Amino acid sequence: MLKRFSKLLKTAMAKFSISKEGVWYTRYYKSINVDNSVLLIDNCMSISDNPQMLKELCNNKNYKALKKYMTASDVKSAKFNSNIETVKPFSKKHLKLLAGAKYIISDELPNFYIKKEQQVYINIGSGVNIHNLSSQQRNCLISSYIACQNQQEFDLIKDRFMLGNLFNGIYLITQNPLDALSFAMN
Repeated sequence: MLKRFSKLLKTAMAKFSISKEGVWYTRYYKSINVDNSVLLIDNCMSISDNPQMLKELCNNKNYKALKKYMTASDVKSAKFNSNIETVKPFSKKHLKLLAGAKYIISDELPNFYIKKEQQVYINIGSGVNIHNLSSQQRNCLISSYIACQNQQEFDLIKDRFMLGNLFNGIYLITQNPLDALSFAMN
């Protein structure tokens, strides 16, 4: 019976382009509550490649109470700071964090991600990838905040993704994505 179910599940996943990560995430989404003390920095080169921003994230008193996690492909070699735990993208721990983190900062979240009402998603997507417009548009629409580095990026995102009156979140023009986190926490 279990083998038959497993075979049916694999067939359905292939037919409808459902990933096993999406299946696991859905399970966690239903069973994990949002933890107000968790910050997940997911797929964010503008933060992970910026030592000054990482230092601010670890030393700023406003963020001290947060448990901080950051995705990194090579978890063993990616040691950002002792205050930031690294997790492998699409690992079970990562999927649990997506389902339960209060604050999520990302360039782009996976298509299977469903934002809970209590979650704060700060989208710091920079620029427009013409090959993935629908996914990026969806990410913008589910964002709590869209942080743009300048007025040109703001105009580009708003126009290219045709957000108009559809976006219910807040636009922030800032050089530092952590400003959006401070804004969200207050």
